[in-house]
Amino acid sequence: MNKSYQLEATCLTCKGEAYVLARPDLVDKYQEGELVQNVWPDASTEYREIIVGWRTGAYICPMCSLDDE
Repeated sequence: MNKSYQLEATCLTCKGEAYVLARPDLVDKYQEGELVQNVWPDASTEYREIIVGWRTGAYICPMCSLDDE
């Protein structure tokens, strides 16, 4: 059976929530210090941003980041 972690991030601007599913072994690798782009090289930018937001608490959703432009 394949297990996944659900990683959630909350947008600092609108408080909307986003989540992704990730394999536990890859999450462990990331938490041990590997760069997100090295752990998930084929993932979308948004997927990786949610993971970074989950880890750091600093996440801005795509809709809010468009407001900054």
